[in-house]
Amino acid sequence: MSQLNRPRQDAPLRLRPFRGNRYGGRRDNNSGVFMLTAYRFEDGQITTSADMATAAAGGGPFWIDLCDPDAGERTLAETATGLEIPTREEMIEIESSSRLYQEGDTLFMTATLPYAGSKATPEATAVTFAINARQMITVRHGEPLSIELFRQRLLKDTAIGTSPAHALMALLDVIVDRLADLIEHAAGEVDRMSTTIFHEGISARKSGDYKNAIKKVGSTGIMIAKVHESIATLSRLVYFLSQGAAVAGLSKEQRAQLKGLGRDLRSIREHGAALDNKLNFLLDATVGLVNLEQNQIIKIFSVVAVVFMPPTLIASVYGMNFADMPELGWTLGYEFSVVLMLASALATWGFFRIKKLL
Repeated sequence: MSQLNRPRQDAPLRLRPFRGNRYGGRRDNNSGVFMLTAYRFEDGQITTSADMATAAAGGGPFWIDLCDPDAGERTLAETATGLEIPTREEMIEIESSSRLYQEGDTLFMTATLPYAGSKATPEATAVTFAINARQMITVRHGEPLSIELFRQRLLKDTAIGTSPAHALMALLDVIVDRLADLIEHAAGEVDRMSTTIFHEGISARKSGDYKNAIKKVGSTGIMIAKVHESIATLSRLVYFLSQGAAVAGLSKEQRAQLKGLGRDLRSIREHGAALDNKLNFLLDATVGLVNLEQNQIIKIFSVVAVVFMPPTLIASVYGMNFADMPELGWTLGYEFSVVLMLASALATWGFFRIKKLL
């Protein structure tokens, strides 16, 4: 992945909050994180605040993060930035004109990012990036891991906060890295499933084995589909951003980095497409192996039924109560009928063995 040209930081790095009140910010009861957080670069450090009035003082924040904002928080952000913050309904619209547009000197770009939600299968959430020469704003209604990873990168490299353009490029770099990690994880899952299916084997007699295998294939396929969806939206975002690079304040080096991110997205998409083909093959192979084993079981039952057909016929004949049947009065009649039934069964079994049907 492409990297930013970052100056060396000799001083200890830490993320410290602004002094003062916390007016205007809700706190998530589960994580303790504020739903509205402003980040500012001052004195070589990244400072944070949930108070838009405090954050807007001085040079203003380079990044404002809105996580599941309510109407009041959107109003606070709009008052502080002079921008119209899109609602959740506007963010999930699929038209390109609703996801990628320019208002005044600000670019608004919405992409879909995968994240681990409350459900067993991966989920996706829309994230809007608003960027101009003064600040970057992110609006989201989920917790993509890439946002948290970007915060951690801020701890290690405060130079990211020197400009909104630096912050946006670093955030996009983290997002692309995260997508690559998801595809690499999926590739590992596919390899493990291949080993389970073709080397260890699965048994149709244990319904849990093939059900778990099919569920694993399905969940991995859903994750890859989420990555494909994210790549599609990010590819359009990268192209739109490259066209509006001057509005976003991107330097020549950052424009070159943007092209590198586009190439990375294409390579991730190609790898994901190859994994899709492998998953389809594994699903077909799993279903095929289960069908073969079930067919073998049905075949055994069919052969057993045919083997016992001649003895059943003989038993039916000697079960008739006709007075003129000679064997009924024979002393060895019972033994003769039993031997005849066994001989017919063995003869039928031998025929199937010769024909290699058993």
